[in-house]
Formats: sequence, C-alpha cells, structure tokens
Amino acid sequence: MSVEEAPNKIIEKFKEYFKNSILNDNSNSKSCIILSTEHLRCYGDKSKNTHSLLQYLLIRSGIDVGYHAIPEVKIKFEKDFVLGNKKRRFKKVDVAFAHSEGHKIVYKGLGEIYTIDGCLQCIKGEYVSNRSWIPARDLLIHLVSFYDKNINNYEKIKLEFIITVVVLPKKSKTLAWGAEIRKNILKNENKVKQIIQEDQDFRDLSKKLGNLLENSNKKRKFRNYNYYETFRECWVKLNNELNKNIKSKLIIITEKDDTEKYDIEVI
Repeated sequence: MSVEEAPNKIIEKFKEYFKNSILNDNSNSKSCIILSTEHLRCYGDKSKNTHSLLQYLLIRSGIDVGYHAIPEVKIKFEKDFVLGNKKRRFKKVDVAFAHSEGHKIVYKGLGEIYTIDGCLQCIKGEYVSNRSWIPARDLLIHLVSFYDKNINNYEKIKLEFIITVVVLPKKSKTLAWGAEIRKNILKNENKVKQIIQEDQDFRDLSKKLGNLLENSNKKRKFRNYNYYETFRECWVKLNNELNKNIKSKLIIITEKDDTEKYDIEVI
C-alpha cells in the first residue's frame, strides 16, 4: 500500500464508521457505537468519553485496512524538545498504525484525536505566556522531524503518515479553556504583546479568541461558541507544517451547514 493510499483508506473507513455511529435523523441501526450531539458539542461530564469513542473508530478503521492499530504508544525523540525551561523526551500518540516485519513491529503511521477540550493544542508554544504547558502542535512538528527510529529490539519506526482528528463544533454551549485563554494567552504583558506586533497569525487568532470569549458575557441561553470559526485555520496551518516532513491528513468533525447533523471535512 502506497503512502498516498494508506491514510486515505483509513479515513474512508473512519468516515463510514462515524456516519453509522452519529445520532442523525437517519442513523444506521447497525452502528458499532453511538455518538450523540452532546458528545461532540459539550465540554465536561457530558463528553467525558468522546475522545475514547473516536479513538476506537480510528483503531477499528486501521485494523480494517490491514494495520495493527495500537493505542497509547510512546514515540521517543532522537533530540529532546525544549521550550523555555520545559523539556520533553517523547510524545504519546493516541493510535500507532503498524505492520509486522519478521520479529519486529514497525510503526508506519500515527493518529491523534482532539475534542473541544483540546482546541488550543494547535497554537504555538510561544503564545502561552508562562509556558505552563506545551501545545501538541510543537511536539508533533518536532516528532515528525526527530523521532527515534529504534524503540527497542522488537519495535522500530518508519513514519510515513499522520492523521489528526479534531472536533470543532459551530454551536457549542460550553467553553473549554476559557480561563487559560484570558490569563495566559490574551493577557501576557510582555512576550505576547511583542508577538501580536510581529506575528500576523497571532493577531488573527487573538481576534478570534476575543470574539469567542465575548459569548461568556451573554446570558447562558444565548451563548453559542463557534470552535470551527475560531480554530479551523490554526489546525489547517498545523497540518500544512506537518506536511513538510510527512504525509499529513486532517479530519475536522463539525455540523453540516446550518443543520444539527454532523459531517467530516478532510484536508
């Protein structure tokens, strides 16, 4: 299977399973699992298992295409990632797609999943004022350039592709990471002010984040947080960065048009 074919086939299977799982008007009664609107739009107790459910769909899709689809695999870096005083030696990925070669398992592709509580993972680490956390964006870009090809005597890595799944609803009633956005991204007195002047991407993002937060001042029944409008461009830019080093595909799960139905956008 070619590098072009592999991620596309996994994505087609994922789309099929997702369509059969989501509770739309014409839901398939033979669905492998059930995903509701609350799973995709809410943040907190109502969506606790959304990540696990989507991870299951991605794993099942990989298996159907002919891969060993293994959850929660640690990929060690050949060169440590450093941001300020923080250092990371590896990144744990949601799914690793592998083949067996002799007595070794060889990881060929990676899958990552971000629900609305991971919406900020597409931003640059330098946008976080106190460097209290490292966004997945920085770690993923570092991973595809500096992964350690030999994990041990029985596992090695020959990365060919990465698939990122992100949930970006247009009509969510809950706001994830609101305090973090206010405190550590939009109100940094020094570094971020400089970034705003020099970085067009951050100027655009900060404006969108400001618009997102405006909804917090409205009465609850009128709140409507549009994650798609706020974060889509940021995730697309991350996908473009990853594509410089590896075949990268982005799956965005969001509402279709102005309906209550969910659909998949593939980039």
